[in-house]
Amino acid sequence: MAVGDSSLDGLYSYLGLGRETTFGTGVTATAGLEFLSASPKGLQQSKILEQISRNRVQSKLIKMGKTVEAEVESYFFPSVTATNYLLQNALGGAITSATATGETVGGAAFSHTYAIGDVNAQTNTSLTLNMAKGGATDGKVFEYTGLRVNELSLNAEIDEALKMSAVMIGKDFTTSATDLSAQFTVTTYECLNFISGRVSVENSFASLTSSSFWHVQTMGLVVNNNLKGDAESRRIGSDTLDVLPS
Repeated sequence: MAVGDSSLDGLYSYLGLGRETTFGTGVTATAGLEFLSASPKGLQQSKILEQISRNRVQSKLIKMGKTVEAEVESYFFPSVTATNYLLQNALGGAITSATATGETVGGAAFSHTYAIGDVNAQTNTSLTLNMAKGGATDGKVFEYTGLRVNELSLNAEIDEALKMSAVMIGKDFTTSATDLSAQFTVTTYECLNFISGRVSVENSFASLTSSSFWHVQTMGLVVNNNLKGDAESRRIGSDTLDVLPS
């Protein structure tokens, strides 16, 4: 086998998200996300038991706990379901959408309100991520469950569209034989670009007018939940995270 014989083309890959009602119980992904980069990974190491056993080779080992992490970067599309899944999970509250003021019903402009709250008090506390690498015939599908957004950032700058990146911690991972590519189509929504955007800080929504803005060239907003994904979140009797406290 030559080097590169089994390589998979990244252009056929996809990323799908679904909202779980029970932490760590996987669901079928229903929302696709066009992304710039995605690096979900699951790791389970083994520990060699070092003991005197009349042998030069240590032959006994045990499995250690699983580590699940994922980092996704994409452009921010406010009308795309997967984008809002990530944002809602990071903020922990509810999202409401309505036709923007001055826009006719059914028009293209919408106003989205994101309320910060306790994610554990919501119906959907975690996410399932399906990642396909390669095409439908030779690709591999991986499933990551129990994902919570630990850090989410929005970055805007001149001559660019608004970018979003999410760093997640999860509970478990597995391979999947289900190809979900038919559910995900290329979105026709427009992303948010620097020309139509502005950065405004006021004490109320009513004060946010078209003439109320700051003269800035770059802007970054970061939400960090400080989730504890190490041994503090595990228990004896399981190799996965039991909870994801902050």
